[in-house]
Amino acid sequence: GYLVKVNQDIEWIVEGEKLELPYTINLGKGWNIMAWPDEFTQSAFSVVKPLIDDEALIKVIDEQGLRIIYNAFAKQWIDEITDFNPGKGFLVKTSKESTLTIDQSQQLKRSKYNSESHINITLNSASHYQPVWEGYPYNSLKLWVVDVNGFVIEENDEGRMYRLGEDNFI
Repeated sequence: GYLVKVNQDIEWIVEGEKLELPYTINLGKGWNIMAWPDEFTQSAFSVVKPLIDDEALIKVIDEQGLRIIYNAFAKQWIDEITDFNPGKGFLVKTSKESTLTIDQSQQLKRSKYNSESHINITLNSASHYQPVWEGYPYNSLKLWVVDVNGFVIEENDEGRMYRLGEDNFI
């Protein structure tokens, strides 16, 4: 895959031949850029489950900053991405050299894995605070906050991050 940074909206047409499935992607240890190679949408968690089973996957991040990541607090995988879609790109971090095989048999399937192994999350927009950026974050930060001084964080709670010595918040 490619990571292209532009200073305005553009339409970029990339031409090539259709890939034959199954298609195997070689992943090096560490960060990898992966363009979704199939013309069909597939369940993201189902596709990366073999990497999880092999204890190779650390996380997947899409172009919006959504993730598939292991939450050590909940002891389960969190899937914010839900689907791998044609034309989209992903950052894949692995703990070792691995391969990821994209197979037609996975097309349009929802994850068959039970809810104890992973959960799907839909993120809501903040209602009290407004972000200081527009568009999608590049190399975004994800924080897991479980409690603050004994106050348990619950679904739809909001918070702020301040830069030390500055009045603006992130």
